[in-house]
Amino acid sequence: MKTVLFLFSFILLSGCEKTNDTSERYNFTFTKIGEINLQNSLLTGANRILRNETHIYILDTRLGKIFRYDSTGKNLGDFGGEGSGPGEFRKAVSFDFGSHNTLYVYDRDLQRISEFDLEGTFKRLIPVKALGTQLIATNTKFLLHNSTVLSHEKPMVKVIDMDSGEIVKEISPLSDLVADLGFGISGPALFGVTESESKIHVLQHPFHLKLFSYDKAGVIKKFEKELSSDFFVKPDFSNFNRYSDKVEERTNASIYAVFSSEEKIFFIYDEFHTPDRYMDIFDYDGNLLNKAPVKLGGAYPIHFFENIFYSLAYKDTVNIEQGFKLNTYTLEVSDSE
Repeated sequence: MKTVLFLFSFILLSGCEKTNDTSERYNFTFTKIGEINLQNSLLTGANRILRNETHIYILDTRLGKIFRYDSTGKNLGDFGGEGSGPGEFRKAVSFDFGSHNTLYVYDRDLQRISEFDLEGTFKRLIPVKALGTQLIATNTKFLLHNSTVLSHEKPMVKVIDMDSGEIVKEISPLSDLVADLGFGISGPALFGVTESESKIHVLQHPFHLKLFSYDKAGVIKKFEKELSSDFFVKPDFSNFNRYSDKVEERTNASIYAVFSSEEKIFFIYDEFHTPDRYMDIFDYDGNLLNKAPVKLGGAYPIHFFENIFYSLAYKDTVNIEQGFKLNTYTLEVSDSE
């Protein structure tokens, strides 16, 4: 038995064209490789992370601030703050890197996007008359994903002009699924959009393994895949009453998050009745690549960058005043000789 660090090039060269055959799947382990202690972290409601080659940015939605760190966790200051003036936020819920060394922050209450440089200097305001929960900045457009859509008739993703803030297109990949299931999207689907260098993926529903993908140039649908998992039990919601019936009696887990690379998509499940989470790995042909579900334990991955998963945790779970750290994980793959 040999274990090697999971690199995407390994999988690409492994010949996975027929991964529906169990013999061509792999055993993966989710392995902690380090931690980054965040210096002087005053975070209270941190739930968004961005990482580039040199810096880490954390959006604290309670404080309305963005904290900036170097790659070692040294605190380089913060920017933003509560208010309605330029560079301030009333309810900042999402942010993303833009081109030309920019950072965009979406304020749901003020319905606007603020542009900063990577040092935290405010540049401009872009009014956006749309509600959403997750912002993605492409080279030419903003995508605003609304994970709280409760009707299949309402658009799930709005395409917004970067200069004017006007909505130029609306995308509704929900089809009639919400009507069929009997309830809308909420909770786990908050992290229902993921992006790689050239693609954007929209998770359709936290209880349905169906993914929609778009390219960044024209936001054209690339594929619509119904995926199959050995772990996730596809729920039967026939005769389901959302007010009296329990979802956990129809399935074993919900889809907690989805991440992607240029070649792979990672689904993370939150198992009911246990503190454990699991992962499935698919290629873009919809083939399942793992022999068994990848156990994550209690880790909460909330960011993925250059093959590394990031999870925010307390430095000391008893003395939480010590602040936060970022745990880093990678996937290792074992194959039998």
